[in-house]
Order: sequence, then structure tokens, then C-alpha cells
Amino acid sequence: MQRLIQSKRFKEGDLEYKRGRVKHVLKEARNDIRKHMDIPNASGYMDQQRYRASTKGTKLQQAKAMKYMKSLGVSVDLKDFNFRELKTYESYIDHLNLKIKTGT
Repeated sequence: MQRLIQSKRFKEGDLEYKRGRVKHVLKEARNDIRKHMDIPNASGYMDQQRYRASTKGTKLQQAKAMKYMKSLGVSVDLKDFNFRELKTYESYIDHLNLKIKTGT
């Protein structure tokens, strides 16, 4: 944003140009942040994955998935799942959704 303010073309541009440039810079910044958040080594990555898993499916599907996880020997809460357990949980919910769509 600082580079925009210092840019002569930005200062002398019309309102439409300025809005377009600001919109473009903000879009790039958001994309950079999203890209950073999806890096597995980033500290918030597992929290992000846990949040996605916690919002996936209906309450009934989530309860069935947790029951399935318990049958596999996972006795911790969703917030304590590791990566593999999260993917298993999400896959089971996807499986339940597929059963609904295909009617089997």
C-alpha cells in the first residue's frame, strides 16, 4: 500500500484508476495470506484443518464419524486429532454424503 501512495501515477490518476489499483493490491495481499495459511508447516495449518473438519457435514454425520473414529481406537476430541485422524474423519463424512447422493 505504501508503494501506491508514493507512486506518481497513482497520485495523479483518476478515481477509477486508484480504486482499481487498491483492489488489485488487496487481492494480491489476500492471496499471499491464503497461500501462507495453507503451508503445512505454518503454525495455524492444523487449526485451520480442524476447523474445516468441525464444520463438515451435518450434526448427525459428525456424530456417526466420531463413533467410527472411536471404533478405530481414537478416543480424543476432534480438536486433538492429528492430520491422519482428521483426514480419516473427513473421508468418513464424505463417504456418508456419497451414500446419500447415490441412495445406497
